[in-house]
Amino acid sequence: MHVDVLAVKVLHGEIYYRAKPIPINYLVRDLNMESSGKKWDADTIASLFSFLSQKGKGNARGAS
Repeated sequence: MHVDVLAVKVLHGEIYYRAKPIPINYLVRDLNMESSGKKWDADTIASLFSFLSQKGKGNARGAS
């Protein structure tokens, strides 16, 4: 089976990362990501993204 995932868009998303042994509890908030998608025979995904850090004033923007 081959599957293509095309035209992906995430608006104002949140990602919670938790690791109990360390412990880490981290939140990436206001995640915006847009991608043309991934074809089954490709090994990369091109996307535009931006997000804010959990508590601070830091942010990230980029393209991959």
